[in-house]
Amino acid sequence: MLAEQYMALADFLAHDGRLAEALSAYRQALTLDPWNPYAHAGKALILRRLERYDQARAAMMATSASIGFALRQAYEPTP
Repeated sequence: MLAEQYMALADFLAHDGRLAEALSAYRQALTLDPWNPYAHAGKALILRRLERYDQARAAMMATSASIGFALRQAYEPTP
């Protein structure tokens, strides 16, 4: 599966209340696309719902870093 497919599965599972499975799907998405800010944010939201606040905070920091990475990639001049 592609990272986007894992993210769609995670969203479905989260909506269905299957949070542990949703978290696993977000982790799979991040294995395939480690700089995907949407996957990091989704993971953070699931962790928050699971009341794993320290891990949620770390995931949100990863979201911020991945957004910065994406912006650098988009705006750096190509040689």
